[in-house]
Amino acid sequence: MAERVNILKIDYEMNRTDWTEVVSAVFGGMLRVQEAIEMYVAKGQAWNVDFHTKKINIGKSTYPIQYIGSEAIESNDWLWGWENINGFDESLLELVGEAREFGEKVGFAALTNPNLPLTEKVTGYILSMISCGISEKNYGYYPCKHPGGIAFVALYDLPEKFFAPVDTKLFIKTIMSAISNYELDHKILVEGFLAWNGTDYHWENNNIYAKFAENDGQLLIRFEDIGDKKRIQSIDGLK
Repeated sequence: MAERVNILKIDYEMNRTDWTEVVSAVFGGMLRVQEAIEMYVAKGQAWNVDFHTKKINIGKSTYPIQYIGSEAIESNDWLWGWENINGFDESLLELVGEAREFGEKVGFAALTNPNLPLTEKVTGYILSMISCGISEKNYGYYPCKHPGGIAFVALYDLPEKFFAPVDTKLFIKTIMSAISNYELDHKILVEGFLAWNGTDYHWENNNIYAKFAENDGQLLIRFEDIGDKKRIQSIDGLK
């Protein structure tokens, strides 16, 4: 296994001002984290967030938080936490400050405009995914639903297993779930997830060969060219 890397932070060829490409870069790894949170943390349990103590209680578990931002039902828009109309302690806003700094550096407007209209593609869920996915720290997000909308917080001190490398079976499951639920750049999605997973891989013609753990074999991911983009054609396990 190679060292885990974030393709947004390395010399990887992509357009960091393009919504779909940025989302695709973080989607695989963050989908894996969010599925773990839903399965092992959320589980339909009651929650209570306290912005003064900077913690959230979910069921019988307590996690420290960062504030990301909020969706408002009435205005149908998103407001970044760094705008800080609530007067929160700045220590609650370190994650969104990091995201905003990245946005300013690469010119990604979604991270630098304080308000964004909500659409089918631009949601608090995806903006929270991007924020957590950009950070070098291990974060996952949690939606705190209330009558006026949803406040999104980032959880940390989560179990390490949420961020552990996945095997071939879970890699395929995550990729297929990702492309069936959101419009993504397939090439960036796959390479971003492989990099997040610390998986060695190489290209041969229009195919990726990805080497997983010693006893897990490798995957052959075939792509087809659709215009100037690549689309996953098939994923097969190899011994």
